[in-house]
Amino acid sequence: MEKQPEIFYDMDNTLLEMSKYLVGSYSGKIKNYGAINDMTEEDIVRKLHEKGLFAQFTPIQGAVNTLKRLTKTDYKIGIISQPMINEHCISEKNYTLEKYFPFIDLRNVTYTFNKYLLSANNRILIDDHIHHLENWEKMGGIAICFTRGYNKKWKGLRITKHSEIFEILEHLEKGDI
Repeated sequence: MEKQPEIFYDMDNTLLEMSKYLVGSYSGKIKNYGAINDMTEEDIVRKLHEKGLFAQFTPIQGAVNTLKRLTKTDYKIGIISQPMINEHCISEKNYTLEKYFPFIDLRNVTYTFNKYLLSANNRILIDDHIHHLENWEKMGGIAICFTRGYNKKWKGLRITKHSEIFEILEHLEKGDI
């Protein structure tokens, strides 16, 4: 690889645990329904717009140490996240980043619905959402899937834990990938 790539990390369900929190927050409701699958899309959307939601997420195991380690390298690190359209989502996401990732400059955080607009040759996106990964690759970037139960159909590069990024970066540097 000619120059060090820029690495963009998604937040929800990649750096921060969102799904477990949402499921846990519905535990009483699930007992009534019998299963999470019985919740309506409206129930989930309503929850995603609740004030305080994004300030309660915690880092996925290994995320903090991996990003801290990456910031000590020559790689440029950024965060890219798709926000909810409400008055508190971005401020709560920034609060959570400052709390758990204080070594990431908030000027390197981008909120957009169209992540692919930042894609370029030599830019890496680590995300859990296949749609974002596919669009990133179409625009010439390198897409790496952070494994979750719902993205098994992804056929490209993938990591199951954050520390695995170092192995992929090594292969990219050697030109093996």
